[in-house]
Amino acid sequence: MRNRLLLALALVAAFAFSTFFPPDAQAIWLDTYTVYFSDCAGSNINGWRWRECNGTITQSGTLSGHWKLNDWYDCSTGDQGYDWYEWCGGSWVYRGSGYQTPNCGC
Repeated sequence: MRNRLLLALALVAAFAFSTFFPPDAQAIWLDTYTVYFSDCAGSNINGWRWRECNGTITQSGTLSGHWKLNDWYDCSTGDQGYDWYEWCGGSWVYRGSGYQTPNCGC
């Protein structure tokens, strides 16, 4: 009986700690470098933000603009990509991927 009680308490404790204190590895999977541009051409940089795989964040300038480029790297697989977003009507709208700045759409 005592062994069953100890086992039950151990399972409850394990569940509680895994629920309230999830591992850090689940929190961040992407290293992202986001650049904010003030123009449609993507040539005038307002600011940037870099979030590393370990969760460290570095930023400079103004984190807003007409365009933003997310340069991302998957920390677990090594995949990499570039995604462009345009600020339209109060939200970021996905405009494509790759090295080239897409055409303005707003």
